[in-house]
Amino acid sequence: DHAAGDTVVLASAQTNPQSATDKAVYYFQQQGKKVLHIADYPGLLVWRTVAMLANEALDAVQKGVASADDIDTAMRLGVNYPRG
Repeated sequence: DHAAGDTVVLASAQTNPQSATDKAVYYFQQQGKKVLHIADYPGLLVWRTVAMLANEALDAVQKGVASADDIDTAMRLGVNYPRG
């Protein structure tokens, strides 16, 4: 979910196979990252969704679908991001 600096934070769903989580941890460790595995909880899904929307918003700006100002307005009014 968050990969700043030398640390990656992972939260895997309970239905996620342990082998898949282990592969993700291994991947990030091979990149020189320290991995912090946190427990999943109901609200975390919301932040994953907002992060996905923010990524798609950036893609829309890069492809010229909308201006950065229009995307910023849509994100603020649509999903209250960033919360201020």
